[in-house]
Amino acid sequence: MRASTDVLIQIPNDEIPMINLIPHQSEYDTGSNITLSCSVTYLIDIDTSLTLQWFNSSNHTLNSSTIINNNNGRTLNYTISNARLSDAGQYTCSFFINTSVPYIVNSNTTRNFTIINIKIPNDITPYILIHPSKSYYNVNDSITLSCIINYTTNHLIDVNTTVNIQWLNDSLDSYTELNDQGQHSFDYTISNARLTDAGRYTCSFFLNATMNNDVIHSKINYNFTSITVK
Repeated sequence: MRASTDVLIQIPNDEIPMINLIPHQSEYDTGSNITLSCSVTYLIDIDTSLTLQWFNSSNHTLNSSTIINNNNGRTLNYTISNARLSDAGQYTCSFFINTSVPYIVNSNTTRNFTIINIKIPNDITPYILIHPSKSYYNVNDSITLSCIINYTTNHLIDVNTTVNIQWLNDSLDSYTELNDQGQHSFDYTISNARLTDAGRYTCSFFLNATMNNDVIHSKINYNFTSITVK
């Protein structure tokens, strides 16, 4: 009487997928087209297939392909078209080797990832109003400087953002609120003006995402006005 047993051998897999970004940049503007390319070369002496997949940060499958492994390089692309802020985040490429050959077990899955950073657009110049409007002010006058931001969102700006406004003259005051409306206004009042209050006053602002760390805050834009005290 003879005894027999099955010997199963797993396909080894210590290859890390190679990721390229086209174009390759540290950060991208909204509206960009970004192609993520994942390449693998796997050499083996039995008939196998190679499965490549792209996932986003929510682990949703973006693209998947199973192809015959002919020991040449294989590539799977995923293109982000007309990029929105919500497209910022981690993208993962995974692959494994499978076969129909008896007693051969599919390989483990190996992964690599990249981060896509997308910058909040900002081409808005703050608008400044002074009340009352005069060519010069007298000592003890009350002067209110208003910094007005008109920032219109669109379908590419699809994450929650804050608008951060600051009056600068030796760092006067700052203000942050949710960017959920078209116009924002931030005032700074000089009460009982002194001669030392004369000078340049600058308003700056930028936008920042409230949740996604891979959304890059916008550039800081400025405008200024001058106060003359007699």
